[in-house]
Amino acid sequence: SFFVSFLCICFVSYIPHMSDNMVCFIFCPFLNWIIHMGDYLSFISSLYILDNNPLLDMSFVNIFSHSIGCLLVLLIVSFTVQKLFILMKSQ
Repeated sequence: SFFVSFLCICFVSYIPHMSDNMVCFIFCPFLNWIIHMGDYLSFISSLYILDNNPLLDMSFVNIFSHSIGCLLVLLIVSFTVQKLFILMKSQ
């Protein structure tokens, strides 16, 4: 799942450089956000099959904070790849 998300980020980062369309450049970060929210919502829906107990609340907090951290790392990687493609295009 991480590898597929990374490939989507790379593809979404490369799309603005295939054309000079500003709408495409604005749309790509939104598409990236939709991809990650889809992964996050599918993960949340899989948690409903677990039993409700006090440990589940603590586990949910840990999982949520970990997934937010992973999302931030993926966003940083996405912006880095975008900057890399901008540098490659300028040279």
